[in-house]
Amino acid sequence: MPPRSSELNGIVKCANRIVRLECWRYYDGEPSCQTMNAALNCYLDYYNNDRLHRSLNIRTPNQRTESACGPRPGPIALPLNIRMPNQQTESLDVAA
Repeated sequence: MPPRSSELNGIVKCANRIVRLECWRYYDGEPSCQTMNAALNCYLDYYNNDRLHRSLNIRTPNQRTESACGPRPGPIALPLNIRMPNQQTESLDVAA
């Protein structure tokens, strides 16, 4: 993508601006990947579940999605042979 082509990536630029203004401006934790990832995940949860958006008729993104598509399904069960990061391999053993 060419530099300075906001017409091509305007949504991403807008999302980055919102995160920069609403999340990182007030972040005062330590500058490590772990704590910054945790802060970003908390902010994204707030953004999608609690923050009201004028463009969505004063609803949250999840409220809009649920009204259009119905409630979200529960967590997806992973096959037993998939190992998530930081997951112990012993927990994947299945008794025969």
